[in-house]
Amino acid sequence: MSFKLKGFYIFKIIFISFIIYLALASYDLGWLILSEKIHVKQLNTMRVPLHPLFGSLLLLLLLLNLLIINLPILFIIISVPLIIINTLGIINYTINLSPLNPEIIYAIINSNIYESYEYIEQYIVTITVVISIQSFLYYLIIKNYYLIIDFGKKIIYKFISTTLLIFSFSLVLSYHYLEIRNLNYPLSIVESLRDLHKESSKNNKREKKINEYPLDVTLNNNINTNIILVLGESSRKDHWGIYGYKNNTTPFLFKKDIIKYNNTISNATNTYRSVPLILSKALSTSFNDINKVPSILSYYRKALYTTFYLNSGPRQNFRLDLSILDSYKYESNEYFYAPYINNHIGTAYDNQLVNKLKQLIKQNKTSSNLFILQCSGSHLNYKNRYPKEFIKFTNSDINSINEYDNSILYTDYVLNNLITFIDKSTKPSILVYVSDHGENLFDDRRQLGGHGGFATRYQLEVPLFFYPNKRYINTYSEKIKNIKKNKNIFFETQYLFHTLLDIGNINSPDLVEEYSLTSNYISLPKKHLIYDPTFSEKNIISYQNVLKRDSLFLK
Repeated sequence: MSFKLKGFYIFKIIFISFIIYLALASYDLGWLILSEKIHVKQLNTMRVPLHPLFGSLLLLLLLLNLLIINLPILFIIISVPLIIINTLGIINYTINLSPLNPEIIYAIINSNIYESYEYIEQYIVTITVVISIQSFLYYLIIKNYYLIIDFGKKIIYKFISTTLLIFSFSLVLSYHYLEIRNLNYPLSIVESLRDLHKESSKNNKREKKINEYPLDVTLNNNINTNIILVLGESSRKDHWGIYGYKNNTTPFLFKKDIIKYNNTISNATNTYRSVPLILSKALSTSFNDINKVPSILSYYRKALYTTFYLNSGPRQNFRLDLSILDSYKYESNEYFYAPYINNHIGTAYDNQLVNKLKQLIKQNKTSSNLFILQCSGSHLNYKNRYPKEFIKFTNSDINSINEYDNSILYTDYVLNNLITFIDKSTKPSILVYVSDHGENLFDDRRQLGGHGGFATRYQLEVPLFFYPNKRYINTYSEKIKNIKKNKNIFFETQYLFHTLLDIGNINSPDLVEEYSLTSNYISLPKKHLIYDPTFSEKNIISYQNVLKRDSLFLK
């Protein structure tokens, strides 16, 4: 076969790929229309994104126009970032069945080199394959550059006009049909960057907004108290031994008199959303309010508590302070990042936060204190979340599930250390543990992994428990009585803010008593609404509809 004929066949393959893209995109769109008619009233969320693989082919065809009009250098310059973006899009879709969205792009931008290393380490095979295929395809195109130009001269106007027409048609569909623009790769990237810019602009003004907020707080008594809120990471309830899991991942907690809540869900599938909902009065249905209202830290400071935010997550590296989470350092008296144990993987273990807390309590014996511990918990890469001595479980065929269970075993150890410490405290002290969200662990036919995509029950159902020491029980017996009484109610973590105010004995007009677990009478909204930015209208889906959607894919 002649060199010229090879070039023709390469170009023909690309063109056929484009036709396949159109066929599959049409199939996706038809399935979307059908599913909307059948399921939207019941599920409100049967949206199907155009696969990034097809979008990547469309981008390549658009890029080929640069070669046809004889701009090879520009083609090469654009192809490098395009390969990276396509790789991220394809891998994210493979893991979460969702396109790149503001939450994913925020995570990428606000990562540091160690988080990037962990991500690459976890998906090294997939990343290598996707980049290799793309690079080889681009290499063949550049190698046969002159043949493509020669071939393109014959159809230049037809090719360019046809490609642009189809791309324009895609844009029109994305913007005007059922608001699917956030789902259509590559347009989802543009939309996500735009949304992220808007949100980061609001976050940058948050400090000013908080200072203007009419914060009205009074303290019911002057009894020095320690309030400890532990924010778990990616920890799902059904992998905890105390919730009936087959592996005893919580041997220490089994022996403790904790007040365990049995029906708790998170209102978001990523830390970026879920933690602000836990720490403020904002709700999933009005998340934009998060930039206008203070977190629980400000209420406690106004009530003359000393406030500490301890974090074992990634320290600032090339973080850009785009998230509201970064602003908590301005609301607390002290913000602490745990130092890395191993700079090779950027790991800080959660027990470092316990050691820091012990040190701070000794230094602040005469004051009331609020401690918020934001843990690394069970975040990917799971095996980096715990020391080697916690490698115990090996009974799953999927090794990452064994590693996940080991990370919960370590969390149990960390929480036991905290409980043992506050038991010895001479102050009334109470520990509250809740996970920010759960984790997909290849549970059904979708084979989803990780978190941050569209909502599933595996990402929403989280552990929640309270542990008061004896001095707290004796001082606030009525509160503890009600916390025990309410342990079987269906609870959403976005309402925990009200309980956190009340256990600190803080009064505020922002405290809704019937939302607090310390209340004798609880009346929570019946619609359990989840922030889901990927597949649902207005970024909201009900928990009931999440369960219905999940049921379609059970093994």
